[in-house]
Amino acid sequence: MKSLTSRRSWPVTFSALGFLPFVGLLPKHCDGPGPGDPGGAAGWTSSAGEAGQPSSAAGAPTGEAGGDAGGVGGDSGSGSAPDRVEEPLLGCLTGVSGKTTPGVFEVVPPPLDLPAPDYRWLTDWSGDGQTAVGVFTNEGDTEAYGAFFVSWNSSAGAAIDAKVRIEKAGYQEPPTSLASCDASVRAMVLGEGSLWTTNGLGTPADPNMSPLFHDDLVLSEDGTAIAYFTGIRDQVRPWAEWRSSRGDTGSLLLDPVHSLSWDGFTAFGTSICYTHTCEAPKTYRWNPPGSGEDVTTTAPTPYVAADGESIVFEFDPTRIGIWRDGDVETIDCSTSCQPIAWSSRAQVLLVNRDGDFAIWTEPHGFRRLSTLLTIPAGWTIVPSGLSLDGWTVTGTAASADTPFAYFRATLNADAFR
Repeated sequence: MKSLTSRRSWPVTFSALGFLPFVGLLPKHCDGPGPGDPGGAAGWTSSAGEAGQPSSAAGAPTGEAGGDAGGVGGDSGSGSAPDRVEEPLLGCLTGVSGKTTPGVFEVVPPPLDLPAPDYRWLTDWSGDGQTAVGVFTNEGDTEAYGAFFVSWNSSAGAAIDAKVRIEKAGYQEPPTSLASCDASVRAMVLGEGSLWTTNGLGTPADPNMSPLFHDDLVLSEDGTAIAYFTGIRDQVRPWAEWRSSRGDTGSLLLDPVHSLSWDGFTAFGTSICYTHTCEAPKTYRWNPPGSGEDVTTTAPTPYVAADGESIVFEFDPTRIGIWRDGDVETIDCSTSCQPIAWSSRAQVLLVNRDGDFAIWTEPHGFRRLSTLLTIPAGWTIVPSGLSLDGWTVTGTAASADTPFAYFRATLNADAFR
């Protein structure tokens, strides 16, 4: 069992740095953990026990998605049994699979100067499960708020990505930060009316459009596309906007885009039928490069996996559904269950089964998460994220000495054999 990562020291405290109008991003780290981690309070214990019942679902697709430059690491050792499930790191060029370092449990050290010890600062994990990004704000005085954009990588430690001075009179929206699959691209709502990305897809704050907002920001795993909901509050009908380094800007008079495929060419969202005849609310599918939209799709939710084809949802209280272009497979949980996160093609699911967390794959069925991780004694975890290859779990953790922390953990070496 690998011991806990030692607490890393930040190069300098934020209070010593003061506020700058904007500081560009520092060089990025290109190894990182799983999909977005919304955080949450610690409390559930991932209990030990035997594997659950095998699933009744049909086999997941095995074909490789086109254009994927990343993938899982090879099997270590000669003559070892091959993994029965493999998922690619869709969208990664330099991503690092959690498979290369199995059985690791790491606690992310909190940034200095947090407003409170249990402050929820983490807003996203990179798709490979190696890099955490987030933001926290200081208390506002009579002149300004300060937003600090931070990141942490398991091999490089912590870094300050940007600092923004936000005038109180022009405070626009809550700041946020997102990372691509390998964390080589970052997207940020700065909080002073602008949207910024490392590859030039953002929009600067416009003093003539001060009420303009940027809600529901989404970044594709390859970093080439963003989508967001924008407009002038209470004045005009807002719109969903899509920007890409590989296509013209597109927009729809629809409600927000909630998810993008790994290459950004497929978007799913929810329409309230402002310009269409449909039963509201309705999930829509949009292919922005061709401006083709489908507001009659049977997709049950607007959250698609990185492959752009697989949607995982709660079919009923005891079954999970996987929708793929109109066809639905169901997985019998034999108890109440909810899907939490899934891999790039939904072949690996992180599931809450009646308060106990499990990993599901078609060949293995349900297995308790605690039997697949090496969790140090005294720690309880609340998993909320899974890397695209299914090898890294992220979430919040607690111990007697640390009531709240973020963690990342890689599955044990034989997890998929």
